Amino acid sequence: MLALAAAVLCAALCCFPASANHVPEMEIDAVLRPDGSAAITQVWTADTGQGTEFYLACRDSGYLGITDFAVSDDSGPYTLLEHWDVDAPLEEKAGRCGIVETEEGVELCWGIGEYGRRRYTVSYVLHGLTGAYDDADGFNHRFVDEMGTFPTRVSLTIRMEDGTPLTDGNCGIWAFGYDGDIRFEDGVIRAESETPLDIGQHMTVMVRLEKGVLSPVRQMGGSFEDVKVQAFAGSDYEDIEEAGPLETAIRLFVKRNFSRDGKNQAGKAPWTVKSRFRGWVV
Repeated sequence: MLALAAAVLCAALCCFPASANHVPEMEIDAVLRPDGSAAITQVWTADTGQGTEFYLACRDSGYLGITDFAVSDDSGPYTLLEHWDVDAPLEEKAGRCGIVETEEGVELCWGIGEYGRRRYTVSYVLHGLTGAYDDADGFNHRFVDEMGTFPTRVSLTIRMEDGTPLTDGNCGIWAFGYDGDIRFEDGVIRAESETPLDIGQHMTVMVRLEKGVLSPVRQMGGSFEDVKVQAFAGSDYEDIEEAGPLETAIRLFVKRNFSRDGKNQAGKAPWTVKSRFRGWVV
């Protein structure tokens, strides 16, 4: 198991210049574990034509952490290197991944491999996602941040590891930053974009869980209601007098810029990730 000392905020995948690369689809699966951590798997299709690697630049959040970083593509799993050389050529990075420490946190890196249509799978365990509050447990997390080349379609599924259904009876759901919807479906939470993400957009999801659904390690104190109020500030939710029906809606349409910046209870973005490609090939 690979443990990262730096707490990280990785939810969006790397991006490419629109002139040469395209990300038509991104699928994210978040499996909530009893301790409040989540096993995250991101699968996306990319058409590539330049660069030597992808990387997720993850800034330390103060409470999140990552273990079990792994990458694979159509040809199989990548080899995790102890030391990652960002200046290595395309051929040396192919089929390999690694971690680079920075002043702000870490970068999760992997080689592009052969150019063309590729299907990448990036997985990791995100520790400390769900916090325990006095009135409920929950999180406000940006699963897809702004990217240089935006995915045409994004789908996110949030489920319980033990199979416990997530319904309007034990949790509330809200979404920010994209055109699409969020809903309960067959015991899981599904969020989907209906138009390609654009500049200034992201996919941020806030989930409130009744006590007893999880036993989060991260103890926050205070009220989750305060988290919700601050997340609503400046969003379209703030204009709705009673937010209760939104918590039980089967299909909630999310308008662009529901939240200006998806702030958390501390008034700061829940996490920040810079997604990039690196290494021009000339």
